[in-house]
Amino acid sequence: MNPIRGILNKLRWTGQRGSIVYVNRGSPGDLAEISTEELAEIGHGGFTTKSGAYIPYHRVVEIRDGEGKVLLKRRR
Repeated sequence: MNPIRGILNKLRWTGQRGSIVYVNRGSPGDLAEISTEELAEIGHGGFTTKSGAYIPYHRVVEIRDGEGKVLLKRRR
């Protein structure tokens, strides 16, 4: 299983809040951040947000829990 998928599933099914920072061309610094509460579906190659956007895992740069603790950090 993809480690990002595993972290997102754990946050989702334990009810913990968190945030995901991902590469989003056109955003300030080419990065965007969403809350894990915005996740609609967690798939094999990426996740879908409630607004319908699909974000592939290779774009994820950082995942933090609700207290701001970094759970995953990747180089861009």
